Amino acid sequence: MAGVTVKKEVADNSYDTQPTSIKREPQEVPELSVSLVDLEERILQLCAENARGITEEVIKIDQPQLDAERRLKALERLLTQVYEALVG
Repeated sequence: MAGVTVKKEVADNSYDTQPTSIKREPQEVPELSVSLVDLEERILQLCAENARGITEEVIKIDQPQLDAERRLKALERLLTQVYEALVG
């Protein structure tokens, strides 16, 4: 990447205009093609297939394209549904 001139204030209130190289890291965008409802259904299928329960690692292996935040949202929604069914 070509150098970029950046003005920065130095101690004597003048500006240093030396070229500075700025490294830009590409930001990864999580795959959002799986809806939360689809993920919830898949988690329930995994639970049905594994009578002793599942771990987050099982979900990660089954849905590697999803980030932790997306898995967490689906699990929270499922737990809310269970809670509401029991309480309400």
